[in-house]
Amino acid sequence: ETLLVATQRCTPVISAFIEYYQKRCEDKKLLNLALKEDTTDNIIRLVSNRIYGIGILHYTSDQESSFLHKCRSVDLETHLLEVSPVVAQVRYGHPLANRKSILVRELRPYPHVTFADEDINYCSDVSQYNPSILEKRIVIQDRGTLRQIVDCTDSYYVGCDFTRFSTPACSRVYIPLEDVPFTLNTLWVK
Repeated sequence: ETLLVATQRCTPVISAFIEYYQKRCEDKKLLNLALKEDTTDNIIRLVSNRIYGIGILHYTSDQESSFLHKCRSVDLETHLLEVSPVVAQVRYGHPLANRKSILVRELRPYPHVTFADEDINYCSDVSQYNPSILEKRIVIQDRGTLRQIVDCTDSYYVGCDFTRFSTPACSRVYIPLEDVPFTLNTLWVK
């Protein structure tokens, strides 16, 4: 059994990867599974050069035309998986956790957690670091650190709404940003 997946950081992809293994691979004598987290351009390169079989990518709806053009220019097939509102991910005890929706400016008193290699080529970054509008940020390198910081502080992360993928033990709340005029789209490419 072989499955090679290149993906942006995306918890549901890991869950699907585990489910694939459990349903199709546990009793296999030969197994070649790979899950690589990488940037948009590297994922497109890995899949278009047939190093990885499929890629999972995010882009914002306002960047759709340029993103799809980039994929087509290297002969990738695209398949939409999910359209998500842009949300702030916060812990259950966060001061904003009980809100149905919030405005971007309401996040300003709290630290914004972002990846050091945040990939915004095809994503409009809602709270791109700008000291005049965003005074607090925490820069991290991996998803595990992101989870711990968001789960244990009053910080937030901006991303997709993964509510339907959350497990009962999940300690995060996803709050839609009502003043963001675009969605986050997830697709797979081959």
